[in-house]
Amino acid sequence: MASEEIVFKLKSDFLKALAHPLRLAIIEHLKNGERSVGQLSKTLGVEHSSISKNLAILRQVGILHSRQEKVTVYY
Repeated sequence: MASEEIVFKLKSDFLKALAHPLRLAIIEHLKNGERSVGQLSKTLGVEHSSISKNLAILRQVGILHSRQEKVTVYY
């Protein structure tokens, strides 16, 4: 794959990750500071599993980072 094609693929993956209403809502809430999955779930009114799945997608493309404190993961 040519280097230009790789760049386009990376950009495409990044934009796909943003192209979801819940992911945009998550990002908006995280602008004010880090939150756990439980906090995001409660605030957004969405199940933990859905929040976790979407956080994983955002982490994969490098939009979010996480840190673990005991058993709680913060994003």
